Amino acid sequence: MVLPVILPLSEQHLPAAAALVCAHYAALRRAIPQLPPRYEEPAALLPRLRDMARRAPGAVAIHHGRLVGFLVAYLLDNFRGHRGVFSPEWANGIDPSAGGSIYERLYAHMAHQWAESSYTLHGLSLFANAAAACETWHWLGFGLATVDGVRALTPLDAPAPGLTVRRAGLADLRQVAALDDGLHRHLVAAPIFLPLGAPAGHDELAAELADPAYAFWTAWAGDEAVAFMKFGPASDNTCAVIYDPGTSSITGAFTRPDWREHGVATVLLARGLVWARTAGYTRCAVDFEPMNTPAARFWRSHFQLVCLSQLRYIDASGVQ
Repeated sequence: MVLPVILPLSEQHLPAAAALVCAHYAALRRAIPQLPPRYEEPAALLPRLRDMARRAPGAVAIHHGRLVGFLVAYLLDNFRGHRGVFSPEWANGIDPSAGGSIYERLYAHMAHQWAESSYTLHGLSLFANAAAACETWHWLGFGLATVDGVRALTPLDAPAPGLTVRRAGLADLRQVAALDDGLHRHLVAAPIFLPLGAPAGHDELAAELADPAYAFWTAWAGDEAVAFMKFGPASDNTCAVIYDPGTSSITGAFTRPDWREHGVATVLLARGLVWARTAGYTRCAVDFEPMNTPAARFWRSHFQLVCLSQLRYIDASGVQ
């Protein structure tokens, strides 16, 4: 058996690499038809790949003259507090018919280069329907870090559980800020341990509350806000194949602990979907941490998984 040859990624490989990713994406979109159609075309990904290939080294697997896999990643001086690399879902891929060891060989090739340059946090994103690929990366020492999901704007039947639900405005800044601070404290605590900077300041929250492009849906028990869910344009932090003018992203959600398990989040999601539909969006997206178990259960019950991002931290002190 002749194994694929591992070579440096070059300009001549990029069209085939883009086509490989688009084929995987087309399969995912058959299961999740509300995803944007434009990413099925290699022309939508080629500029990204060209830009990355100019900035960072990559590798390809060639078998009988045909590209059957590739891997390239951003080189980041500060990736969650470390020097690291990250390969988005459009910057890696394999042809499953060519054998399951291709990702292993590509990673072994690139990991040595990354470690030599002291890039110790390695991350990549995979399409959620790539079960075999996900298992390969788990066996390479990677763990699930973030998840992207999407859903259509179909209505949800969610009666409010004895609460008033409304869109917050500038007059609600103090209470929204308290909930946002609660979200921040929740995300940095066990078992999530998300490495975040300082929470959003009042000026930033005030600007978003005053901006019609954003909608903070809030639930109130009397005069107290007990939960919020923020909707707006597609987030920069979402995986690329969700980023689209037709995507509305949820970029913040928090329910006070004493009001959880009462259906509050479902009510806020239902109101936000109506707003997104009225605002002209065609889909809703969210990203979340799988170790945030209550939130993960909620989002997975209402969204279909699109991308799974995984991380591995290495000790490169002995690399020669």
